[in-house]
Amino acid sequence: MEIGILTWHKVNNYGTFWLCYAMQQYIKSLGHEPVLLDYKREMYIESGNEDTSVKKVNDSIIYRLRNMTPNRIKNRRTYAEKLKNFIEFREKYFNIGKLCTEADDCDAVIIGSDQIFDCKYEFNPYQYGIGIPCSNISAYAPSFGEVTPELMANEVHREEIAAALKRFNVLTARDENTREIIAQLIGFKPEIAIDPVLMYGFEEERKVWNDRLVSKPYMVIYTWGGTTVTTEFAKRAKAAAKLNGLKTISVGERRPWCDIDYASASPVEFFKLFLHADMVLTNMFHGTCFSILFNRPFFSISMPHNKNKLEDVLFRFGLESQLVTDISQISSLSVPRIDFDSVNKRVSEARMHSRKLFNQMFSTIRG
Repeated sequence: MEIGILTWHKVNNYGTFWLCYAMQQYIKSLGHEPVLLDYKREMYIESGNEDTSVKKVNDSIIYRLRNMTPNRIKNRRTYAEKLKNFIEFREKYFNIGKLCTEADDCDAVIIGSDQIFDCKYEFNPYQYGIGIPCSNISAYAPSFGEVTPELMANEVHREEIAAALKRFNVLTARDENTREIIAQLIGFKPEIAIDPVLMYGFEEERKVWNDRLVSKPYMVIYTWGGTTVTTEFAKRAKAAAKLNGLKTISVGERRPWCDIDYASASPVEFFKLFLHADMVLTNMFHGTCFSILFNRPFFSISMPHNKNKLEDVLFRFGLESQLVTDISQISSLSVPRIDFDSVNKRVSEARMHSRKLFNQMFSTIRG
């Protein structure tokens, strides 16, 4: 059978790319043909991930001069190289098909994972299966992201979303916040399904993409936004690395204060750097997932934009002690001793349950 996957596969983000890869590989393992359904986001520029509804280009001389500073020129070159690496990975590993609203040849469509249900900044009907020409639509581990039950209570598209959710054959959720919103909308609290990255496991890939890129012990710095772009964060992260005798490696962003630069890392380089990390400092959901998956000592920084999903995955696997809520804590962090035997047992149980939920989506087709 041909199985359509609808998720934000064009967003140039490591976590997004790996969850797409994981979904495809798992569907293949079941003997089906996966295809990533294409989409158009009216409020979004895919190439730069810029929200055109709130951001306008300033053509003033001052603006242009500021963009000619050495640091900004380096940032643009780094992003261009990173984008090239993402495009190459997408072309090699992703099977991208028709627009989701024209995909009438799919035997089933799975919406998810990640923040595909998030409507805080935009609303696209197809995010909820509206207008997709397939009678078998399910949702695997979707998340409402930053949307809370309180925000949903006043959402202008609330009734439209509620009606759409009632049409799903199988409906799951990635986090408790999403479960609460779905329960509020349709009176049904779905079961939790873990992110595709954790469900899939990457057992075979670990055997292939396993060479160590950095010979010395190192700490991965993989963060985005908020307090992690401040000089205080840089100072405290360097102090933590020095305390533990580790080199700092910047992954995915230019951080001139780090010892080693992998700002334009390809998805595979990202995979390898996490696989062998001696410590990870992240505020990213999938940075946390890969740390858990590879049993790497880590700390995750909770922020307003990621609190719902990040804290959920930590508490779900008994890792609340790895949560950092204030960057002032960072400078004194030592490489943590995590009971990964216990964590792995929880992940294994969640994986079996999530695969069972995933497989139910196909049983509805056969029925």
